[in-house]
Amino acid sequence: MTDLAPFSDPQMAVADLLGDLAAVAYAGARTLTSIQAGKTPAIRVNRTGGADDLVTDISVMAVTVFAKDAATAMSTAEACRQRLTSDMCLGTANGTIDRAVTLSAPQLVTSPDMAVTQCATASYQISMRRPAQ
Repeated sequence: MTDLAPFSDPQMAVADLLGDLAAVAYAGARTLTSIQAGKTPAIRVNRTGGADDLVTDISVMAVTVFAKDAATAMSTAEACRQRLTSDMCLGTANGTIDRAVTLSAPQLVTSPDMAVTQCATASYQISMRRPAQ
């Protein structure tokens, strides 16, 4: 049996796609020290679940925006939503996003450090086909 080609990294693809909307965009669950030092707005993309059907990786992504104030966090989070859901087949250096659906619209949440940042987060279902072998 031949192994199939690995799926592209949807966290990296979404971070690539949203990168120009903030001072920094990154994939993973950690909070960057650059955010705590004031380099905002910052976008964190974190896979929180999902599945596949052998052809398409269907992931659930949390997209969190860290900013100096709530208005900037919410406006940047809304810009992320519009970028993700406005077009189909969004190409990035880390693969093509075939479809993005909003599961939970942007909302303000408690920040890890309220004295420095405010947070807005949203959840999306991201579909990416397996790359051709």
